[in-house]
Amino acid sequence: MIVPARRLTKPLLGTALAIWCLVAGGAGGAAAQTKIPLMTIVIYNNSPDARIYPLMSFPGQTPDEWLQGFFKVKKAELGQKTYASAGTTRMYVNCCAAGERGIPPGGSVTIKLPLYSPRVTVIDPGKPNQLIEWWQGGNINLYESPKAKGPPAALLKLWRDATQKPIRFASDPPNCVGAATCHIYSATTGNPQPNEPQQLVEFTLGAAPVNPNNAKPGQPYYLFDPQNVDYDVSYVNSAYLPVVMEPFGNDLVGYVGAPNSVADFNTAVAAFLKTGNLGQGWPLYIGNDGRIVAGKVPSVLEILAASIVNDPGKANDGQWVSPPKFRPAPANSAPIKKLINLWRRCQNGNAAAICKNINDATKLLRVNFSNYIANYRNNGQTGWGCDQSKEPHPPDLQSLTDLQLLQHLYGWVQFNEHCAADANLLQHTPGYDDPNKPLNYQKIKNEFDALQYWVDVLKGRYGPFHPYVALIHGPTFLDAAYTYAYSVDDAVGNMQTDGTGLIIAVGGTKHLPNPDHATPNVNFNYAYKSLSNGNYFTKYGRCRPAPATPTNPNFSSFAVPVGVTRKVSACLITFLDNLQRNYRFQIGARYPPDQWPWFHAGIDSDPAAHAPVAASCKLNRDPAIEKWCDFIFVYRKRLDDARGTVEYHVQIREPPPKS
Repeated sequence: MIVPARRLTKPLLGTALAIWCLVAGGAGGAAAQTKIPLMTIVIYNNSPDARIYPLMSFPGQTPDEWLQGFFKVKKAELGQKTYASAGTTRMYVNCCAAGERGIPPGGSVTIKLPLYSPRVTVIDPGKPNQLIEWWQGGNINLYESPKAKGPPAALLKLWRDATQKPIRFASDPPNCVGAATCHIYSATTGNPQPNEPQQLVEFTLGAAPVNPNNAKPGQPYYLFDPQNVDYDVSYVNSAYLPVVMEPFGNDLVGYVGAPNSVADFNTAVAAFLKTGNLGQGWPLYIGNDGRIVAGKVPSVLEILAASIVNDPGKANDGQWVSPPKFRPAPANSAPIKKLINLWRRCQNGNAAAICKNINDATKLLRVNFSNYIANYRNNGQTGWGCDQSKEPHPPDLQSLTDLQLLQHLYGWVQFNEHCAADANLLQHTPGYDDPNKPLNYQKIKNEFDALQYWVDVLKGRYGPFHPYVALIHGPTFLDAAYTYAYSVDDAVGNMQTDGTGLIIAVGGTKHLPNPDHATPNVNFNYAYKSLSNGNYFTKYGRCRPAPATPTNPNFSSFAVPVGVTRKVSACLITFLDNLQRNYRFQIGARYPPDQWPWFHAGIDSDPAAHAPVAASCKLNRDPAIEKWCDFIFVYRKRLDDARGTVEYHVQIREPPPKS
């Protein structure tokens, strides 16, 4: 029942992104492709006083859906052409050979990262370890040390790991550009540890959605998109360095992360740890040297995940770990005791307003645990894939302790020990799995989100449930509103957009193409092809004078952020069709998205929904295209979540007949 650290999930395409053109490849070998697509990762060190040492880790995939999509593997071939690359690969950047001292103050490093690198001349897709795939589920641990010193001891310990083996490639290895260096090793032990001086960022590049036409002859099972980027700065487990991220090759999208300088970040952390009703007495990591890791703050999720015994049948199951891994010990920490006591008072009938949300979320977890107990031994029916040899006698309902419930509450994670990662998901909990009923998972999830921001964290009104969120999002501390602060803070932390790589900056927003924070998207949904006349769009353009991005019939939409200084109202939208006709329109500046009409059934005939683009139809001199522009409508709708998230949409019809 250990709560895992958050892991970046494989993305689903929510907007249309241009798909890189593949050449028909026959047997699916590397030689069948014209070239291997590349992404660019740039890391800036904006700190004047510290050196940054990036350690990149790649988990390997079995099977590899990205490569199955890239090589156009058909449904019947999925079991044979797996392109498996099991095991962890590490890439040390500017470290740790003699004379290599990371990224210096004011410096940067650029890495060209291919989709994959062959380890053999001819790839056999049915054999493992024929290649390394670099794009899925990558981690970058950004280690830090004073500029006068070399790499931190924790990083050097990994560098000297005797199990590491250098990897040789037949072609197309990653390229650290210019004077930068990359050392690539396979590794079986010794992953970066939470109690080390490093900050984690996560990414998945590309995407491989299931092809809706996969059952048709000759069609691949997965599509492949080489211009999708999914990323976040993970303050879910801990906060140590101020880091921001935004896409490379797409300057429309602003940053996520903490934009502070290193000095301001450390000042805010120190202030939090001195605040009596929040962080004073907060448990801090104990380093390998037995000392407190200065300036690194663990979240409640991390504290509870690492501090509670999970060993069914043992006397100490569900109790505090001894010796503790933090100082002060969580059992003696005033803030941790305070939030545990709040939870217990709510469970015992306290009438405070916050208790309804706490009790509703806890009840869902109790039902989820009961479902785990009842179905642990039913692999044949559940498909959970539980390894029953690990726990011949699963725990009963009475064995669940308060601390274990709290562990899962703050992690917002299901009970599925010794089972597959997707077993017994919270949204599938019996009694909560029907979204059409008043009591459903989304309702409880909304209440859980509200607990995190209780009372109004973004305005500096900090409640008792999760003080760590106040550290990350609170205006009197880090004031980093656009980043993860708890396990499912996706609405403000995770970004998925189009791009050709990532830009990462430590210690401020200097060098970022877009210096603004991320904002909601406006989703432009267009009809790719006319069923009546056969005309279709070939290219589109966003905020550029001419269309240049190829359209894709599978994903006929794209996104433009609402923007802060680079607003969508200043963005020219263009199309080109198969008859070489140009289309142009723009969202009127006097119609900001928050004033667009709400979604309703009659949106396509609502004059108010067309008003924001009406004036710009005159940009089209062809009467047929000007009339086409008359059928562009905008709307917004509010999602059923705790933040009342608003989506913005522009609906665009298909190309008209020949003029």
